[in-house]
Amino acid sequence: MTLRLLLALIAAVLLAGCGAEGEGSTRQAGLVGSARPAQPPPPPAGTTGPRLLPAPAEERDVPDALAAVVRAWSEALNAGDDEAVGALFAIPAIVEQGGYTIRLTSRALAVEWARGLPCSGELVRLERLGEKAVLAVFTLGDRPGSACDAPAGTLAAAQFLIEDDRIVLWRQVEPPGAEGGTLSRGGQVA
Repeated sequence: MTLRLLLALIAAVLLAGCGAEGEGSTRQAGLVGSARPAQPPPPPAGTTGPRLLPAPAEERDVPDALAAVVRAWSEALNAGDDEAVGALFAIPAIVEQGGYTIRLTSRALAVEWARGLPCSGELVRLERLGEKAVLAVFTLGDRPGSACDAPAGTLAAAQFLIEDDRIVLWRQVEPPGAEGGTLSRGGQVA
């Protein structure tokens, strides 16, 4: 499959999937899918079991190196700097979003994926999930040149698996503590 065809498929799914809501879920607009149903990625070398990221057990301090990558991702996204967002991904990397999996096999694909995100993500919470994994919760807003398709204050969350200061997995998940799709009382930036 050529890069051009793959980018066309991603663009088609972006246009079709904006603003979609899952049954009983918090609205998670501004997130993108792909043309292929999600398949769980294989576990990282040296680990066992099908889960790549563990479920959060408790709030814990996030190491500075992991927090720096997530903050850089959020800041670049909010600034509309898709090149910088793309540069934060390892190649290859996996994006799981809206029931789809995208394998980012080039920097151009990572940049194109970032370009398709219509919403900014102001970081409101970081939670350590494991040695290299972080849960990040964001409030959505407009990006430069793009009106967000979600109401102001809508929560979105993603798990980041980070190796060697690069994102190897970005997975959209339900935001914890969301009530009616907005930040619950007491939410703070970690």
